[in-house]
Amino acid sequence: MKTALLVIDYINGIINGSCKDYVEKHPIIKNTNKLIAHCRAHNIRIYHIRVAFDKNYTGLPKHSPLFNQAKQKGLFQIGNQDVEFINSIDVNPSDTIINKVAASPFRSKELLESLNDSHIEKLIFSGVATDNAINLGVREAHDMGFYAVIVEDACGASSEESHQMAITLLKKISNEIVDTNEALQCR
Repeated sequence: MKTALLVIDYINGIINGSCKDYVEKHPIIKNTNKLIAHCRAHNIRIYHIRVAFDKNYTGLPKHSPLFNQAKQKGLFQIGNQDVEFINSIDVNPSDTIINKVAASPFRSKELLESLNDSHIEKLIFSGVATDNAINLGVREAHDMGFYAVIVEDACGASSEESHQMAITLLKKISNEIVDTNEALQCR
């Protein structure tokens, strides 16, 4: 089964914003970098996915309180520091960068097309926030027929409670929920 790693929203505005406390208490960045190194060593495609809008906020979900608030504050625009990947995450020029316009990683023009063109069937999820982008991404991946793996200790949220709540719900729909060490055994 052809596999891809989705590294979601490791950007300044989220890692140093709503997920800052969680990231400071948990080694999710270290674990994600281990996953990235493993995937590179095994020629597994890596996608770095981030929320990033153009200057007109094209594609913004019309009734989203979260993203309309971001628009009012001028946040998450391409070129702003808040959409840049954090320095400590391993982004390589050979990786695929995808900009999305909502919480779900599938709210981009390129992701699904690229996955299908590359005949990817299995998606490994890491990123933030477990209760937003990971939750939605895994659910949509399930509905589209992908095999979804969550690397729990490479994901984070605004709180331990939010993270655990999402993981509990995702146990019903994801194919696997593993830790980094288990994920490193996959090829």
